[in-house]
Amino acid sequence: MVAIASGTRESGIATTEGLSTSFKSLCTIIGVRAIRGSTIAEDEECTAVPVADLRTADVLTYDAAIDPEGKDYSAETHIPSEEKQKACNVRDQSLFEGEEDDKKVDGACAAMVNTALEKQVIGEEFVATSESGMTIKTKVMENMTHGALDVGENGGGIETGEHFCPTGNCEDPVAVAMTDYPTNSKSSSEGASKLSSSANVISIDFKSRDGLSDVKVANLTEPIRIKLPKAVKNMSAPGDLNCTDCTPGPSPINTTAALRNKRTSLIYSQFSLTQPDSAFNIEIYLLSNVSHRMFVLVGIGRQPTMKNHEFFKMVDEFPVVTMEPERVDALVKYDWFVSSDIVNNRTGRAFVAVGELKDSLDLGATKQRLDTNETVVGARASDLLTSTFSTDYMIRTFTSGCYYYKEDWNMWTSDGLRCVGADERSVTCESTHLTMFGSGFVVEPNTIDFAYVFANASFTDNLTIYMTMIVSLGLYFILVIWARWQDKKDVEKLGAWPMPDNTATDKYLYEVMVFTGHKGNAATDSTVSLILSGDKDETPIRTFGEPKRRFFRKGGQDVFVMACPRPLGDLQYLRIWHDNSGRGRYGSWYLQYIHIRDVQTGKHYDFVGDRWLALEEDDGQIDRLIAVAGKEQLGQFSHLFSHTSQKNLADGHLWFSVFLRPPRSRFTRVQRVSACFALLFLSMMVNAMWYGVVPSTPSAGAINFGPMSLSPQQISVGVMSNLIVFPPSFLIVFLFRKARTRTLRKSRIDDALDKQPFGNQVKKSDRPQSAASHSGKDDSTDKKKKKFLLPWWCRIIAWLLCVICLFGSAFIVWSYGVQFGNEKTTKWLTSLLISFFSSILIIQPIKVFLLATIFSAK
Repeated sequence: MVAIASGTRESGIATTEGLSTSFKSLCTIIGVRAIRGSTIAEDEECTAVPVADLRTADVLTYDAAIDPEGKDYSAETHIPSEEKQKACNVRDQSLFEGEEDDKKVDGACAAMVNTALEKQVIGEEFVATSESGMTIKTKVMENMTHGALDVGENGGGIETGEHFCPTGNCEDPVAVAMTDYPTNSKSSSEGASKLSSSANVISIDFKSRDGLSDVKVANLTEPIRIKLPKAVKNMSAPGDLNCTDCTPGPSPINTTAALRNKRTSLIYSQFSLTQPDSAFNIEIYLLSNVSHRMFVLVGIGRQPTMKNHEFFKMVDEFPVVTMEPERVDALVKYDWFVSSDIVNNRTGRAFVAVGELKDSLDLGATKQRLDTNETVVGARASDLLTSTFSTDYMIRTFTSGCYYYKEDWNMWTSDGLRCVGADERSVTCESTHLTMFGSGFVVEPNTIDFAYVFANASFTDNLTIYMTMIVSLGLYFILVIWARWQDKKDVEKLGAWPMPDNTATDKYLYEVMVFTGHKGNAATDSTVSLILSGDKDETPIRTFGEPKRRFFRKGGQDVFVMACPRPLGDLQYLRIWHDNSGRGRYGSWYLQYIHIRDVQTGKHYDFVGDRWLALEEDDGQIDRLIAVAGKEQLGQFSHLFSHTSQKNLADGHLWFSVFLRPPRSRFTRVQRVSACFALLFLSMMVNAMWYGVVPSTPSAGAINFGPMSLSPQQISVGVMSNLIVFPPSFLIVFLFRKARTRTLRKSRIDDALDKQPFGNQVKKSDRPQSAASHSGKDDSTDKKKKKFLLPWWCRIIAWLLCVICLFGSAFIVWSYGVQFGNEKTTKWLTSLLISFFSSILIIQPIKVFLLATIFSAK
């Protein structure tokens, strides 16, 4: 091919007539390559490989570790024969090499086209056609306004608008090169399977007359119309399934049999919209001498009814084609085309319902109401439909689409193309540009037809969504009751407890907070004692005792008030032990750390344990001497990571915190449960809004991150979903966390002292004078910033938001479930549940530990 193109250019031929032989040779080679490549690409069984290639082919290697008898698998394993492996190896290699050869073919073809255009004058046309069915046509036009060019023998071509000026100047002549391929010449490219094997492929290039440079066409105000022919095949006889090289014929419908035992006189058929850019045709075949009042209803994703349908049309309003005009009883084809704009990127099953109106009805008024999807007042389907059709009929449906080859991405895509017409012989497309097509960023969500929802909301027909709502809301109310019970138990843990060995004369106070670890069997029922040493004094043996409620539970935080006769000074050491008196697994104890606050001075001291006090764990010791922790020890990775990760899981992970919530948090368990379910139903709602709208395979214009790829539509849906879910869920949690209680809690120090047998003998006014340092006048003391809190009534706002989001989203989810139908709802919920649980159990915990690692490593 390269030699043909080069030889033709150097031959010195003066006119285009002399190029015919070279062009026909080139067309023959390219056409044969296209047909052969398309045949090989569609050959899943690898039977179309030439025998000559098989003789020199290597066997395709495969993993020898696989058990050839299939014993490694529960399912039966199919091992292809050596001959098939060899053939498939040749096929795959041919496809791979074909991509490189395509570039050479394109280069040779472009060189030949330029050679022809250089020799043409304005108005001259050159056409070369080969026996393989490929046609190349070149023409130099004075201008392209209102231009029309056809190519090939099957009626393919283009039409341009009144203001089409590709060079920018409508007076400039334009060189046009068009190629009509008998089949897809890019059959190995991504997306090639979308193209019909019977469809021709047309290539169009615009070039400037001066220098024959390529002219990019984009952002046109008027679309270019492109007509793509289909290969003409015989139509099979009605009901004939044996013709393998025929266009499928219409299906005959016996109306009497079809309506037998049916309550509604509608006859349904269905077809699939497999691509989001599809259009479709509905053909109804009737005898020309039959009078009728037949109509067609269409629904995408659900069966249409007289009350709820997407499209309505009387059959006699379809465009008509008479098959045999000379016959009185000729067969008439009524052909209704529905464009890709109307289909609006929807995929899935499409349903067609055919019915016939009663003769007694006012046809004009009834048509108007059905055409606008209005309910005929006071009328049921039986009042509108005749139970006996006036004639049998035949029906055929087929889908169409428009695609172009995006060279930069080596793929076929429909971006920027609209399918505006189709029949069994051709497809008509419109585009506002012929170079790089842009993808729309804003993706419309699924709409809800509430009239259809309320009319088809029966429990038996929508079992999946009803059971989902019952289980979800039932679980919510059960968890609310449990959470309320746990909140009441948490209140008991809020206060501090006095040390049982406090005396009425001891008035110097320390607040002791004991943190038990989260390890298994970390809790203890043993009696715990301590000695606290400072640089001025130390305490005698002090015991936490055996209070009314159990302390030192797994992950627990217990607060005690210890009274001393005098200050201990700056704390230095803490000795802590237990008597191992707990029964069974409650004998041992895992101490995480102890935090002590001097109530008078406000100074804080930490004693990091992170050790077992157990005979059967660690070093077998139940007595530990722990030095006060300095900044270096508190900043160690092990301590920070353990503390941060546990805190984030218990309080930051919204779902886990329902069960692990710190008792001292203002964010109660009931509020957390409600916030969780509000977030859940918001997520379910946005998931349903865009379910099935965006194709799972990214289109052209996608952004690649290594092996991952995101299309603009996927990014758009992600952004809009987060804009819907994040603000209300964040606001709910923020208001619950930051709103102060309506009545302030009593000081836990005073509350603990009031619990002493001898009462509170240490009023604030009676505390040692060193308490004045807490006022902030002493620069050596810690100054705590006052926490930012919202007014108490912000909790009411949070509850209102929570109720609106939870039950409002639940209603929208229910509506989508009814509209989707039971089968689609099941698929949607399956994908949703997998995503939901993987997020809660895998992604969010990983995020918690990663954040803890990052902050701990600083």
